[in-house]
Amino acid sequence: MHSRMYKLKCIRPVLLLLARQHSTHYNGRSILANNTEVLAEDIYKSIVRRDDNIIVLNKPVGLSVYGSTLNNVSSESASINDVLPELREKLEIPHLEIGLSLKSFYSGLVILCCGPDSKKELEHVLKQSAAQKSQIFSYLVLSVGQPSCSQETDLTAYIMRDFFHGREMSIIQEKNNSARKTGSMMSAAFNVRTLQANEDLGVALLEVSINRDKWEAVEALMSHYLSPVLGDCVYSTRTQYVMGVPFRASAHSVLPGPQRLPPALNKALEEFDPTWQRNSGSMPLFMHRHKIHLNKFPSKNSPPLNLTAPLPNHFVSLLKHLNLYTNSIVDK
Repeated sequence: MHSRMYKLKCIRPVLLLLARQHSTHYNGRSILANNTEVLAEDIYKSIVRRDDNIIVLNKPVGLSVYGSTLNNVSSESASINDVLPELREKLEIPHLEIGLSLKSFYSGLVILCCGPDSKKELEHVLKQSAAQKSQIFSYLVLSVGQPSCSQETDLTAYIMRDFFHGREMSIIQEKNNSARKTGSMMSAAFNVRTLQANEDLGVALLEVSINRDKWEAVEALMSHYLSPVLGDCVYSTRTQYVMGVPFRASAHSVLPGPQRLPPALNKALEEFDPTWQRNSGSMPLFMHRHKIHLNKFPSKNSPPLNLTAPLPNHFVSLLKHLNLYTNSIVDK
């Protein structure tokens, strides 16, 4: 019942902001409109690829794919699932359905399938890639500090899903075959690369590639390696500080809560958007699913398919403000 209470509480101000206001840091008209026709039109404009098998969207932060809830109360905003009938009519694809989802608090790539055969084949490719440890998902992440793990090296971590602090959460653990058999633990093959860093502010832009991106895996990993995702109010408290030096705290001993930031970064964010300081939890999560690499889709003889979604405007604006922006990053 309370498994997502903390995270949904943190993102609710973002949903309200995007749904009801215009902001210079967000994309023009709200894509979280209650009017399904308006939302269908906005989703149509977010298409980054279309072929006979899939429709690929660049989803904004705050938009739910299946419909988000808060304390078991449905969001007032429409979801992608809600407007599928309008999209089917507009795209003239009667059997259009969701193939690959993405949580509302992330931005980036979402895949719609043009029929049940395409969806079945996509699910097979995703499952096979995960089993083969193929890092098919890539995220652009703003992190507080740089990760303590080896970079540009293929790594493996074991992520366990458990219920503590009043909700279901992920934790990095030693390999446990019993937990893996019961489905409460998964292996994550990942690779981290720093694209840009501002040491004066204590912030970096990372590319994180991973074979499985469920269970909030990226946030859990980044906090475990002392570089929590900017805007994360669930896992970031696992990175604690003594005289400015980060150390890893036990996931069981620290509660989810407001993210602790270096003073210089805090000041820079205050200059960028003062509402983030006044309204605790209103900062969006700066994590964007920007690439998906599909092998042998839709058939075994198909060439590799690389899907890419550009960064949202508010992400680019903050990169510029933090002196992390280069044209090559946007083109990646």
